[in-house]
Amino acid sequence: MCLETALVAAGMSAATASTVASSVGFAGTALSAAGAIASGRAQAQAAEFNAQAAVNQAAANEAQQRRNAARVLSQGRANVAASGIEMDGSPLEVMADSAAAAELDALTIRYGGQVRASQERMTGGMARSAGYTGAASTLLMGLNNASRSKSSAAAQAAQPAQPPASVNN
Repeated sequence: MCLETALVAAGMSAATASTVASSVGFAGTALSAAGAIASGRAQAQAAEFNAQAAVNQAAANEAQQRRNAARVLSQGRANVAASGIEMDGSPLEVMADSAAAAELDALTIRYGGQVRASQERMTGGMARSAGYTGAASTLLMGLNNASRSKSSAAAQAAQPAQPPASVNN
């Protein structure tokens, strides 16, 4: 039994019952739309948190890479010095190439974190948009249902009353 019919059966006038039922329907639609928006915003906030975590993790990994590289390069310089070889020519070029490769590794780690953060932010933006789209869809469906309900009620009111069917024995 629909709300409007139940209200009429409880003694409320048809016009008042229709208004109450419509108001309840609109309130439900509005709550549903607000829920869709809130959900999209919450997902976007979670994505932003994840993006910041990716940046922070990449920064920590980048710093660790630089510390490891500095340790390896320092050990290499100490080994060259201990062997009595001069730090020019080939040994210097090898050390410079190693330092450049280590820095490239550190920058690659940073870039990876930035890419992950960008992906998270894009996901958050899509979730926020989906929330607004869902809210708009809910509102439009609610308005459509209300319009159909009013049209149906008007059509029923316009129909002439049918006399009760007689029973032939």
